[in-house]
Amino acid sequence: MNEETVCATPGYGTPFWASAKSQWRRSNSTWVEQVLIGRVRPARGAASRCGVCQRRCGRYDTGGPRRWRALDVGTVQVVVEADAPRVFCPEHGDVVAYVPWARPGAGQTRAFDLTVAWLTT
Repeated sequence: MNEETVCATPGYGTPFWASAKSQWRRSNSTWVEQVLIGRVRPARGAASRCGVCQRRCGRYDTGGPRRWRALDVGTVQVVVEADAPRVFCPEHGDVVAYVPWARPGAGQTRAFDLTVAWLTT
C-alpha cells in the first residue's frame, strides 16, 4: 500500500488535508477491484461548524469515521473518508459537522452529485 499526504483546494473554497492509500477489495476469496481511500480532514477554519448553516458550534460528540463516494479515477473506485463529529447548533440542534466536499446528509461528494446530475440531463 502506498500512502501520500497532500493539502488540496479542489474548487470547494476551503482547503483540507488529505492522505490516500490504495486497497484491493476481496469477494469470494478473489481480488476483484481496487479502491482508493482518501483520508481527509477539514482545515482548522472549517472545523466545528454546523453542517446546515455553517455557523461555529460546540462539539456534541466525536462521531466516527464516515465515507463519501467520489468520482472514479479510471477503473479505480475512489472513497473519501473523514472523522465527522456531531456539533450542537442553537438553530438546528445536533447535526453532523460541515465538510467542504459534501452536502449535508449526502453519501457522495459534491463533484459526484454534479456529475450524475449532468449525465442524467
